[in-house]
Amino acid sequence: MEHRFIREAMREVKYEHITDLILHQGVLGRLFDFGSILVLTPSGIGTGEDIASIYAGAGIKRKIFGFLAFGALRGVKVPRARSYLMLFGIKKPKDVLKIIEERWRKS
Repeated sequence: MEHRFIREAMREVKYEHITDLILHQGVLGRLFDFGSILVLTPSGIGTGEDIASIYAGAGIKRKIFGFLAFGALRGVKVPRARSYLMLFGIKKPKDVLKIIEERWRKS
């Protein structure tokens, strides 16, 4: 996986460190046979976090410091990555996915 723009970043993942592979293909990707492959690892490559929060508060009139608030957060790990941390814009992604899976299982 690599990213080149102003600066260059490259990340390698050994086959034995892969825990899952996810194929992303939109409508155009299915029509023209291209897509992206997201590689998941135990170290967290390929995952993002969605955070939901709820807060409530109450204020008391005529008092400056009369405000009470409480809240809660909950995070959920979801398969998602920055575009340079996934195999992005792959031609024939199902074939590439099969090749990676075969090598992953052999390691």
